[in-house]
Amino acid sequence: MCSLQVQNEHTGTRALHGSRACRERLNLIDRFGAGAEVGDRPARTLIVSSQGKPYQTQQPALPFVAGDNIIVVAGDEFDVEVDWGANGAPAHVSLPGATPRPDHTVHISFTQSDTGFMLSLKNGTGSTFKYDARMELPEHGLVATSACAVGAGISAFEMWSDPIFKLVLSNLRALPDRSSISCN
Repeated sequence: MCSLQVQNEHTGTRALHGSRACRERLNLIDRFGAGAEVGDRPARTLIVSSQGKPYQTQQPALPFVAGDNIIVVAGDEFDVEVDWGANGAPAHVSLPGATPRPDHTVHISFTQSDTGFMLSLKNGTGSTFKYDARMELPEHGLVATSACAVGAGISAFEMWSDPIFKLVLSNLRALPDRSSISCN
């Protein structure tokens, strides 16, 4: 039986036991680097639809956080903790540790309805932030999409009519003031 310990400066040490958990973790390390944080998201089949047409994909076990990327799969709802970089530098993002820090937390939800897909970001931090976003579309792979700044202490919502399997949010950075809020 395989046993693997994962060390992270924010979440502490976690032990993964059993051949499946070890294989998945080692595979993620190979694909995303040692900073990948798995959480409890298993491999699964995703079916999304747009205008009545279904699309299906096999999603491997993906980390929630890989480096400075947050990977959000259709149906996900989870929290990340953010430590802002100085002077607009990219933030360090991780899954919450054993002792949650609400003033560092961003709650993420990605849902599908009859009219499309909605990303919800609830900013529990004291900083307005901006991020870059890419979405995985059937037959197109990952493509850039617009993203709006999220004000300190508020929620922001993004909506798309496209069938989206996954979003990759990256380059989270604190904005110096609210005058910088824009969508692009």
